[in-house]
Amino acid sequence: MPISPLLERQPTYPFVRLNEAARRIERRGVDVIDFGTGDPREATDPLIRQALVDGLRERMGYPLAQGLPELREAIASWAGRRFAVELDPATEVIPTLGSKEAIFSFAQVVVDLEHGKDTVAFTEPGYPVYE
Repeated sequence: MPISPLLERQPTYPFVRLNEAARRIERRGVDVIDFGTGDPREATDPLIRQALVDGLRERMGYPLAQGLPELREAIASWAGRRFAVELDPATEVIPTLGSKEAIFSFAQVVVDLEHGKDTVAFTEPGYPVYE
């Protein structure tokens, strides 16, 4: 099946290129200090692991797209303590699966071609998902 021409023109994701380069160097016997994607390297705290186990139900189902109300409330509360802001958890907080999803979704929300909102500014250098 042919892939979208737009996707074919996309360069290889930078972290993929970095990982490939690091593996090539490691194969030559060089120790590599990885400052890549920031995957956790420490063991998960036992309290967190137990909380996950305790939260399991017989049938989990799919989560709500907007996240659980309790989670949104906790995020709004944290933001209030951390940044001294007041957020409405029902309308101003959306949990995401990391920053890439949030950044990608942000553009989907603010760009409105029908009303002339067709520009998104970002920094250079910047996070690869901006491209």
